[in-house]
Amino acid sequence: MSCFILLCVQRVWCKECETSHALLPSLLVPYSQIPLKDQQEILACSNIGQIPESVMERNFLVDENHIKYILRQFKKHWKERLATLQLSLLDHLTVPCLDFYSMQFMQIRGTPNKLYTQTNMP
Repeated sequence: MSCFILLCVQRVWCKECETSHALLPSLLVPYSQIPLKDQQEILACSNIGQIPESVMERNFLVDENHIKYILRQFKKHWKERLATLQLSLLDHLTVPCLDFYSMQFMQIRGTPNKLYTQTNMP
């Protein structure tokens, strides 16, 4: 069952670089409406020659055109990068992709990102 979730994006101001930055959960791909988990499942299914019907059933935003787009973007932008890092689609890809490319896995726009971990505030 699919549903919409209202997501309020927290923005912060950096005094050092004097720009604002959005804080996004790692389960999102910047500039995409399809969550990282769904994109990885689409790619994994395609790798073994299956149609990712479970993704289309679970997420009504995903149709055959989105699947084609995701597969095309993966081949164009991310297939070589994963091979370079010796990672597979089954690995946890957020941290290595942010560390080496400053982008979330499957992020296409080249806006640099950083991974921030939650710290305890006094």
